[in-house]
Order: sequence, then structure tokens, then C-alpha cells
Amino acid sequence: MSDFGELSEERLERGLMVAAYVVSRHGAKYAPLFARLERELAEFRAREDPVARARRYLEAHSIGAIGSKVGLPSQ
Repeated sequence: MSDFGELSEERLERGLMVAAYVVSRHGAKYAPLFARLERELAEFRAREDPVARARRYLEAHSIGAIGSKVGLPSQ
């Protein structure tokens, strides 16, 4: 842990949002920062348990609505 606190998915997502804003407002010279945070977020997520990632994916994509369309049993 650094002086800035523990690295988390939420902090990486917030940083990515800030970097996206900076790139959109101030140009491509800041794109490497955005790209790095994208990579770091992907790497962070890849270390997570696959079952937890799958559940998070389903929750993020409203499996309640999708599940009935593709025949998935409700939980």
C-alpha cells in the first residue's frame, strides 16, 4: 500500500474516467495515461476469480432481463 491508499477496481475506474476527460479536453498527448489505466484495470480484473468476474458481468448486463430471453434459470 502506498501513501495514496490501496489499489482497487473502483479507484482504477475513477482514474480512467479522469484520464478520459483529460484526453478529450486536452488532446492526444495524454492518451498514453488513458491507455495505461485501461491496461492496469484489465490486469486487475484478470486477477479476480473467474466465477466472481462472471457474476459481475451478468449483474452489469442485467441478467434478469437477458436471462429470460436466453432460457437461463433465475437465481
